[in-house]
Amino acid sequence: MRTMINDVICDTETAKRIVSAVISGVDVHGDVTETLYRTHAGRFFLHAVGGADTDCAAGGEPGERISLITHTGAVRWVRSNVPEEEARLVLTAWLGVRRVLSPAASREIAKRLLEEQELSGNADPDSIREELRSFFSLDED
Repeated sequence: MRTMINDVICDTETAKRIVSAVISGVDVHGDVTETLYRTHAGRFFLHAVGGADTDCAAGGEPGERISLITHTGAVRWVRSNVPEEEARLVLTAWLGVRRVLSPAASREIAKRLLEEQELSGNADPDSIREELRSFFSLDED
């Protein structure tokens, strides 16, 4: 789907898909699948798809809609709608060490993050620590 909202082109074919979640319907409304995207310009939008019994319906037929969302709104949406462990992985990949442009710097940041977490006792779940170690080849030290 492609649309323009407030001079922002929202195109599900060209934007980066971040994560999807099924939003359970209430009352007589059915479930809606929402997908969070980021445009090449760094703007976020939600693409919602639902059946004829959802808020996305158009004239009694299944439908879809796109709405812009702020950066903060995108983080809140992920935390509210994605299972906790997956949300942490998504936010780590999206906001965390992988956004640093230099692979060497990213590796060093990941290494320090893991060391500081172990020292403080506030470590991420094992799956996140393993993903960081694997992604940055930290076990090879």
